[in-house]
Amino acid sequence: MTFLGPLSRNAEWYVTLKDDESKLKLINEVIKVNGKLGHFLPAGVSEYRARVHWLPRWIDNNSLWETLQSYKEIDVKQITSDKSTINLNPSINLKHTYIGPRSVIITTDKIDNIPHIIKIKDPIFGEEREALVTVPHRPPLCLRCKGTEHVR
Repeated sequence: MTFLGPLSRNAEWYVTLKDDESKLKLINEVIKVNGKLGHFLPAGVSEYRARVHWLPRWIDNNSLWETLQSYKEIDVKQITSDKSTINLNPSINLKHTYIGPRSVIITTDKIDNIPHIIKIKDPIFGEEREALVTVPHRPPLCLRCKGTEHVR
């Protein structure tokens, strides 16, 4: 390591390394600082927490992962589902499962690389479905004209 210094945000640090081998080793590591997990990203790359809406529950996270990875400019780090189950009638074991928007952690150099709408193959009906991808601090997509400077 040749340099270590803080960036403008209190949770980010700048690290300069002597060789590429050390860089690859650090990028694949997870560290713990003051009880919180952290990891290393290459300079110029940011991490975004996106939400994927309109997906039916039978489309699994692996299918979503493959669809998002097909976009060359982004790298998917993690996908989680917001899932809750309600026991409607315990005597006959009748349950209702709700799966909300999927939470996705994406790394990319520009927020514009993350698509607003993705097409994903439905394994049951065999057709393509559209899913809306929202990212905090990014202008939302107008669903009428597909522009981003306004909301219908």
